[in-house]
Amino acid sequence: MSSISPKPRNLVVTGGGGGTRHDSMAGGLQLPFIATPLGLMIIIPLLVGGAAAAALFLYHGTMSTGVKEMAGARLNADALVAKNRAVSGLGQAVKLLDGLHDWADGNHDLSQVVHVARSMIAMADGRPGVYQIYLGRPEGGLLGVTLRNDGWRVLEVVPGSTGARRTVSRIAADGSLVAEKIEEQVAYDARLRPWYQQAVASPGQIWTAPYRFAATGMPGVTLARQIAPAAAGQPPRGVVGVDLDLATFGDFLHRDGDLGRNIVFDRDRNLIALPADMIAMIPPEGLPTVANLKDSIAQAFFAAIPALPTGDAMAMVRASVDGVEYGGLVQALQLPAGPEWFLAQLASRDALVGVADRAKFKGLLGAAIAVVIGTLAGLFFANLLGRAKRQVEHERARARAAEAKARELGSYNLIKKIGEGGMGQVWIGEHRMLSRPAAIKLISPTMMANVPPEEVDEIRKRFEQEARVTASLRARSTVELYDFGVAPDGTFFYVMELLDGLDLRDLVEKHGPQPAGRVIHILSSALTSLAEAHDRGLLHRDIKPENIFVCRRSDEVDVVKVLDFGLVRIAKAPENARLTAAGMITGTPATMAPEQATGKDLDGRSDLYSLGCVACWLLTGSDAFNADSAIELLAKHINERPQPLRERNEAVPEELATLIEACLEKDPAKRPPDARTLILALEALVIPPGQTWTLRRASTWWTMLPKREAAKPEERSSAPIVLTAQL
Repeated sequence: MSSISPKPRNLVVTGGGGGTRHDSMAGGLQLPFIATPLGLMIIIPLLVGGAAAAALFLYHGTMSTGVKEMAGARLNADALVAKNRAVSGLGQAVKLLDGLHDWADGNHDLSQVVHVARSMIAMADGRPGVYQIYLGRPEGGLLGVTLRNDGWRVLEVVPGSTGARRTVSRIAADGSLVAEKIEEQVAYDARLRPWYQQAVASPGQIWTAPYRFAATGMPGVTLARQIAPAAAGQPPRGVVGVDLDLATFGDFLHRDGDLGRNIVFDRDRNLIALPADMIAMIPPEGLPTVANLKDSIAQAFFAAIPALPTGDAMAMVRASVDGVEYGGLVQALQLPAGPEWFLAQLASRDALVGVADRAKFKGLLGAAIAVVIGTLAGLFFANLLGRAKRQVEHERARARAAEAKARELGSYNLIKKIGEGGMGQVWIGEHRMLSRPAAIKLISPTMMANVPPEEVDEIRKRFEQEARVTASLRARSTVELYDFGVAPDGTFFYVMELLDGLDLRDLVEKHGPQPAGRVIHILSSALTSLAEAHDRGLLHRDIKPENIFVCRRSDEVDVVKVLDFGLVRIAKAPENARLTAAGMITGTPATMAPEQATGKDLDGRSDLYSLGCVACWLLTGSDAFNADSAIELLAKHINERPQPLRERNEAVPEELATLIEACLEKDPAKRPPDARTLILALEALVIPPGQTWTLRRASTWWTMLPKREAAKPEERSSAPIVLTAQL
């Protein structure tokens, strides 16, 4: 961002010179043809039509490329999230198998079928992609649970002299088994199944090749492990297994809002997981493969894969079917000691660049409309030309009076720049009449000279919104706003209290993790600001260490102030009331709630999640998550649990750690319900004596910190900026 030069000729922002120049131009410059009604009727349509044609030309270059790059970035992000989801689900299956093995190795009484079934259901329920789990017994029988649409069922196979007896039952409310299906003389022996034989041959976990399950006929794979023999030389005491079928695992991989279809397959092109709408496309018998999948789009997509990737690489794929373009990504699923699988994400051209195609048509239509509007505007302004000339002097007089009124209401001198970032600068300033020091935030036209017009409009709206929202809040912990205005040259500015202190990012970087008592004080103070905002239906959406200040004010110390309401949004506001573009994520990735990262509706609990990330920084000196890119950081907020606070810093009190980790729950329903409830919970905590934060301790700490000095005479501009608001 360009900086403002300290030279007076570039810094003086006034209104008087502009008025003089305007009078001179009106009186000395004559444009007889343009100023006539006929001239307006010709020139205005030509200008509007030419601007429309230029906009279309720029669209085919810059805008089209930008939309495609944005679509590619979103596809990469979706693919990364889908991969993390798949690896997490398969990892859950491995953990389930380990738990089932340890449980079965404990010599439980397997004759108690209901007890065994309840234990298995407790282990399997909620595990993603799991179809059934079971124990294959050394005499050829089987006992397990299988997932149906309306809940879990108990599956028991008992061998006999003339064949096995297979029973499917449900557990009634009184705890008894109610048989739903009984089959006699079934040709089934668990010891002959591939998963049993592979597990007996190997002491560790094994993954089978894809096969069709006997009970449902649905393709899938089994993860199995033998139960070690009771003594050396004896056969295993059984085999435990976890089944993942094509449909259940495919349902787990699908999420509403995914850019394309997620398909898992192995190196031999056998299908492991499919979306629900593609299940009917697989053959009724044999193993479903890419080759026999009855879907021309998928066939073309897989045929276009250049080579299967390895490691973290992603292979871009493009295909065309019946003149419609499709694209997507293929990446390897890395499973420790597991099979070699791959994840493909297939999306249509409309999903990727449909926005650009529709914008092209709208641009042509808009150009035609613009020419019509230009012609009508020429007629309209030609009719008003005579009346406008008579009103010029009257309006100039009113403008001069308004400028004089504005100067009477107050002006500010900018003394020293203390910060710069984004599209704004922050200066130390003082009121011209009262000599009161203040912090002044501004954006000037020169700072946005190279910014697209639509972005300039959004920046100004957000700047104005930040000022209005901040001014409307009265909580002591919300930064106080004195004034707001627009200078005659178009500079937007607002004036707020000048804080003598440092933000929480600097606090920890310079002084290390903070004691629990001080952290509780800071969080409680910040929550009073959020509580007032939430009561008014406002969400901050950008709570982070840089936006919370701890400062001193007069004889008070450790005063907390919440800043930067620039991203504030009315909870569940209508779409046309939002300042950001549809599909774009706003906020700071390091402290962003999962529902904010995925574009879902937000409420006050989203700010509490972000405040939990701030608490993690204060207590440990590290962020909740660390990553090499914003996309990877958002994926961790969505899918992973942060490292426990006490593992990072064992000095953190256990009750405080539990409360902060509740704020970091992925599901908003598991977080504290609102800011005031969290304040009460923080105040109720008992802090160890060594971590309390008393007024005396705070005063001693602040005594060691240098005070903010006023701008020295040699630092002041010889002609400071004078900001006068236009009201």
